[in-house]
Amino acid sequence: MVEGFLMTEARAEILNRIRMGLTAARAEEGFCYPAEVSGEQVGIPPIPQSTALVDIFTESLESVGGFVHRCGPGEGDVAIQELLKELQVERVAHSGVPPGLEELLQVEAGVSSAQWGIAETGTIVLTSDEEQSRLVSLVPPIHVALLREDNVLPNLDEALVEVYRDNPADMSRAITWITGPSRTADIELTLVVGVHGPRQLHVILEAAQ
Repeated sequence: MVEGFLMTEARAEILNRIRMGLTAARAEEGFCYPAEVSGEQVGIPPIPQSTALVDIFTESLESVGGFVHRCGPGEGDVAIQELLKELQVERVAHSGVPPGLEELLQVEAGVSSAQWGIAETGTIVLTSDEEQSRLVSLVPPIHVALLREDNVLPNLDEALVEVYRDNPADMSRAITWITGPSRTADIELTLVVGVHGPRQLHVILEAAQ
Protein backbone atom coordinates (compact mmCIF):
# COMPACT_ATOMS: atom_id res chain seq x y z
CA MET A 1 0.00 0.00 0.00
CA VAL A 2 1.19 3.52 -0.84
CA GLU A 3 -0.65 6.34 0.97
CA GLY A 4 -3.71 4.13 1.21
CA PHE A 5 -3.64 3.02 -2.47
CA LEU A 6 -2.56 -0.28 -3.93
CA MET A 7 0.33 0.37 -6.32
CA THR A 8 -0.83 -1.79 -9.22
CA GLU A 9 1.19 -2.26 -12.39
CA ALA A 10 -1.26 -0.07 -14.34
CA ARG A 11 -1.08 2.72 -11.74
CA ALA A 12 2.70 2.61 -11.75
CA GLU A 13 2.72 2.85 -15.56
CA ILE A 14 0.40 5.88 -15.54
CA LEU A 15 2.53 7.69 -12.95
CA ASN A 16 5.67 6.84 -14.89
CA ARG A 17 4.20 8.35 -18.09
CA ILE A 18 3.26 11.51 -16.23
CA ARG A 19 6.77 11.72 -14.78
CA MET A 20 8.34 11.27 -18.21
CA GLY A 21 6.01 13.90 -19.73
CA LEU A 22 6.95 16.46 -17.08
CA THR A 23 10.64 15.73 -17.55
CA ALA A 24 10.32 16.22 -21.33
CA ALA A 25 8.42 19.48 -20.88
CA ARG A 26 11.10 20.91 -18.60
CA ALA A 27 13.72 20.07 -21.23
CA GLU A 28 11.92 22.16 -23.88
CA GLU A 29 13.60 25.43 -24.88
CA GLY A 30 11.95 28.38 -23.17
CA PHE A 31 10.43 26.38 -20.30
CA CYS A 32 10.20 28.30 -17.04
CA TYR A 33 8.76 27.37 -13.67
CA PRO A 34 5.60 29.15 -12.41
CA ALA A 35 6.14 32.47 -10.66
CA GLU A 36 6.64 32.23 -6.92
CA VAL A 37 3.74 32.98 -4.61
CA SER A 38 4.26 36.02 -2.41
CA GLY A 39 1.91 36.14 0.57
CA GLU A 40 -1.61 35.60 -0.78
CA GLN A 41 -0.84 37.01 -4.22
CA VAL A 42 0.37 34.87 -7.11
CA GLY A 43 3.40 36.46 -8.75
CA ILE A 44 1.78 37.53 -12.04
CA PRO A 45 3.78 40.30 -13.72
CA PRO A 46 1.66 43.44 -14.23
CA ILE A 47 0.90 44.73 -17.72
CA PRO A 48 3.12 47.77 -18.45
CA GLN A 49 1.13 50.99 -18.32
CA SER A 50 2.73 52.06 -21.59
CA THR A 51 1.09 49.11 -23.38
CA ALA A 52 -2.54 49.56 -24.44
CA LEU A 53 -4.86 46.93 -22.97
CA VAL A 54 -6.55 46.43 -26.34
CA ASP A 55 -3.19 45.52 -27.90
CA ILE A 56 -2.51 42.95 -25.17
CA PHE A 57 -6.05 41.59 -25.53
CA THR A 58 -5.62 41.27 -29.29
CA GLU A 59 -2.29 39.49 -28.97
CA SER A 60 -3.61 37.14 -26.27
CA LEU A 61 -6.76 36.19 -28.19
CA GLU A 62 -4.94 35.65 -31.47
CA SER A 63 -2.38 33.45 -29.69
CA VAL A 64 -5.17 30.97 -28.85
CA GLY A 65 -6.69 30.97 -32.33
CA GLY A 66 -9.22 33.80 -32.10
CA PHE A 67 -9.61 36.74 -34.47
CA VAL A 68 -9.87 40.43 -33.55
CA HIS A 69 -11.34 43.08 -35.87
CA ARG A 70 -10.92 46.71 -34.79
CA CYS A 71 -13.43 49.38 -35.79
CA GLY A 72 -14.27 52.98 -34.94
CA PRO A 73 -16.87 54.28 -32.46
CA GLY A 74 -20.42 53.26 -33.37
CA GLU A 75 -19.23 51.09 -36.27
CA GLY A 76 -19.64 47.72 -34.54
CA ASP A 77 -22.89 46.66 -36.23
CA VAL A 78 -21.57 47.55 -39.68
CA ALA A 79 -18.32 45.69 -38.97
CA ILE A 80 -20.33 42.60 -37.99
CA GLN A 81 -22.32 42.69 -41.23
CA GLU A 82 -19.16 43.11 -43.29
CA LEU A 83 -17.49 40.20 -41.49
CA LEU A 84 -20.49 37.90 -41.99
CA LYS A 85 -20.51 38.79 -45.67
CA GLU A 86 -16.77 38.08 -45.91
CA LEU A 87 -17.29 34.71 -44.20
CA GLN A 88 -20.18 34.00 -46.62
CA VAL A 89 -22.56 33.42 -43.72
CA GLU A 90 -26.26 33.56 -44.54
CA ARG A 91 -28.00 32.00 -41.54
CA VAL A 92 -27.35 33.97 -38.33
CA ALA A 93 -28.72 33.86 -34.78
CA HIS A 94 -28.57 36.86 -32.43
CA SER A 95 -28.48 36.56 -28.64
CA GLY A 96 -30.96 39.44 -28.36
CA VAL A 97 -33.54 37.47 -30.34
CA PRO A 98 -32.95 33.87 -29.28
CA PRO A 99 -34.14 31.30 -31.84
CA GLY A 100 -35.62 27.90 -31.08
CA LEU A 101 -33.22 24.99 -30.65
CA GLU A 102 -34.03 23.41 -34.02
CA GLU A 103 -33.42 26.71 -35.80
CA LEU A 104 -30.25 27.32 -33.81
CA LEU A 105 -28.83 23.98 -34.93
CA GLN A 106 -29.15 25.11 -38.55
CA VAL A 107 -27.47 28.54 -38.33
CA GLU A 108 -23.89 29.16 -39.45
CA ALA A 109 -22.98 31.91 -36.97
CA GLY A 110 -24.09 33.25 -33.62
CA VAL A 111 -23.76 36.96 -32.82
CA SER A 112 -23.63 38.32 -29.29
CA SER A 113 -22.17 41.14 -27.26
CA ALA A 114 -19.42 40.63 -24.71
CA GLN A 115 -19.68 42.55 -21.46
CA TRP A 116 -15.96 42.46 -20.70
CA GLY A 117 -12.66 41.34 -22.16
CA ILE A 118 -9.56 40.24 -20.22
CA ALA A 119 -6.30 41.46 -21.75
CA GLU A 120 -4.07 38.99 -19.89
CA THR A 121 -5.74 35.91 -21.41
CA GLY A 122 -7.77 37.16 -24.39
CA THR A 123 -10.95 35.99 -22.64
CA ILE A 124 -14.40 37.48 -23.27
CA VAL A 125 -17.07 37.46 -20.57
CA LEU A 126 -20.80 37.17 -21.30
CA THR A 127 -23.51 37.53 -18.64
CA SER A 128 -27.07 36.26 -18.77
CA ASP A 129 -28.34 39.69 -17.65
CA GLU A 130 -27.25 41.10 -21.01
CA GLU A 131 -27.33 38.07 -23.33
CA GLN A 132 -30.72 36.37 -23.57
CA SER A 133 -29.36 33.18 -25.15
CA ARG A 134 -26.12 31.53 -24.03
CA LEU A 135 -26.54 28.89 -26.74
CA VAL A 136 -26.02 31.48 -29.49
CA SER A 137 -22.39 31.75 -28.38
CA LEU A 138 -21.94 28.00 -27.88
CA VAL A 139 -23.78 26.05 -30.59
CA PRO A 140 -23.11 27.62 -34.06
CA PRO A 141 -19.73 26.84 -35.69
CA ILE A 142 -18.85 30.56 -35.76
CA HIS A 143 -19.25 33.00 -32.86
CA VAL A 144 -19.00 36.75 -33.45
CA ALA A 145 -18.90 38.96 -30.35
CA LEU A 146 -19.05 42.75 -30.13
CA LEU A 147 -16.83 44.22 -27.39
CA ARG A 148 -16.17 47.88 -26.57
CA GLU A 149 -12.54 48.81 -26.04
CA ASP A 150 -13.28 50.54 -22.74
CA ASN A 151 -14.62 47.25 -21.36
CA VAL A 152 -11.26 45.51 -21.73
CA LEU A 153 -9.83 44.84 -18.26
CA PRO A 154 -6.20 44.02 -17.40
CA ASN A 155 -6.67 40.66 -15.67
CA LEU A 156 -9.00 38.07 -14.17
CA ASP A 157 -8.94 39.75 -10.73
CA GLU A 158 -10.54 42.92 -12.10
CA ALA A 159 -13.04 40.92 -14.15
CA LEU A 160 -14.14 39.06 -11.02
CA VAL A 161 -14.68 42.38 -9.25
CA GLU A 162 -16.99 43.48 -12.08
CA VAL A 163 -18.84 40.16 -12.07
CA TYR A 164 -19.22 40.09 -8.28
CA ARG A 165 -20.92 43.53 -8.14
CA ASP A 166 -20.22 43.89 -4.39
CA ASN A 167 -23.11 41.51 -3.63
CA PRO A 168 -23.48 37.87 -4.71
CA ALA A 169 -27.25 38.35 -4.92
CA ASP A 170 -26.73 40.89 -7.75
CA MET A 171 -24.58 38.61 -9.90
CA SER A 172 -25.88 37.28 -13.19
CA ARG A 173 -27.32 33.80 -12.87
CA ALA A 174 -25.06 32.55 -15.68
CA ILE A 175 -21.63 33.89 -16.64
CA THR A 176 -19.78 32.51 -19.66
CA TRP A 177 -15.99 32.84 -19.98
CA ILE A 178 -14.70 32.21 -23.50
CA THR A 179 -11.02 32.05 -24.46
CA GLY A 180 -10.64 31.36 -28.18
CA PRO A 181 -12.51 28.72 -30.18
CA SER A 182 -13.64 25.49 -28.54
CA ARG A 183 -10.84 22.95 -28.26
CA THR A 184 -10.02 19.68 -26.55
CA ALA A 185 -7.21 17.11 -26.52
CA ASP A 186 -7.58 13.39 -25.95
CA ILE A 187 -5.24 11.24 -23.87
CA GLU A 188 -2.71 11.23 -26.71
CA LEU A 189 -2.62 15.05 -26.61
CA THR A 190 -4.14 15.42 -30.08
CA LEU A 191 -5.68 18.90 -30.26
CA VAL A 192 -9.10 19.11 -31.92
CA VAL A 193 -10.87 22.45 -32.46
CA GLY A 194 -14.64 22.85 -32.44
CA VAL A 195 -15.66 19.71 -30.58
CA HIS A 196 -17.67 21.32 -27.78
CA GLY A 197 -18.51 24.65 -29.40
CA PRO A 198 -17.58 27.13 -32.16
CA ARG A 199 -14.64 26.40 -34.44
CA GLN A 200 -14.09 30.13 -34.94
CA LEU A 201 -14.28 33.08 -32.55
CA HIS A 202 -14.28 36.60 -33.99
CA VAL A 203 -14.30 39.62 -31.68
CA ILE A 204 -15.33 42.99 -33.11
CA LEU A 205 -13.44 45.46 -30.93
CA GLU A 206 -15.25 48.79 -31.13
CA ALA A 207 -13.39 51.97 -30.14
CA ALA A 208 -14.92 54.02 -27.32
CA GLN A 209 -16.69 57.26 -28.10
